[in-house]
Amino acid sequence: MKRMTKTSAQRMVRPMDHRGAAVSVGHILWPHLTYLFARYNKRHLGPPSDPVEFICKRVPDCAFNSWSWCAVWSDGTELAHWSYKNVGSTYQNREAAAARLEVDDQIVPHRKFGHAVHHAEVPFSILLQEFKKQQGIDKIDVSEVPEHTYEHRFVDRRLAALWSEYHAAHAKLEVVSDAEHKDLHSAR
Repeated sequence: MKRMTKTSAQRMVRPMDHRGAAVSVGHILWPHLTYLFARYNKRHLGPPSDPVEFICKRVPDCAFNSWSWCAVWSDGTELAHWSYKNVGSTYQNREAAAARLEVDDQIVPHRKFGHAVHHAEVPFSILLQEFKKQQGIDKIDVSEVPEHTYEHRFVDRRLAALWSEYHAAHAKLEVVSDAEHKDLHSAR
């Protein structure tokens, strides 16, 4: 079987091709949607379990006829209109994703449903830039986590430990609502 790629999965699940569709385990689109959702959902939005269904819904209050996928959990919780395209593939995105994964243990205790953990004062991207500057490096080598092909980690585990220490010492974290978090990032 051919290995699934981000591009091939995106081609299969274009919302305009599946208006009103409900996709659950066993459906031909299920592996593609779960693959893309796992890549998108790095911040663990929604309940801790995996969604049980994806429904292609019309985006409300949209001037043009736009459709999007909505993730649905067994308790009825919905994460509407997640971006099946926003699953970064550039090296900078992979590097940033790896850096986030390396400090996830510092973030997880603060997570709660409907809220985000925000880097107050100094944005995450600036913390990472300053760390690389301090270490005298331009680029951090990352590789895919074997059992999770959508996640990346630092290849140099010593550098990963140094980054974790740096983040713990310099990051000022605050828990804000998802709406506040969106506003904070759109203001930058």
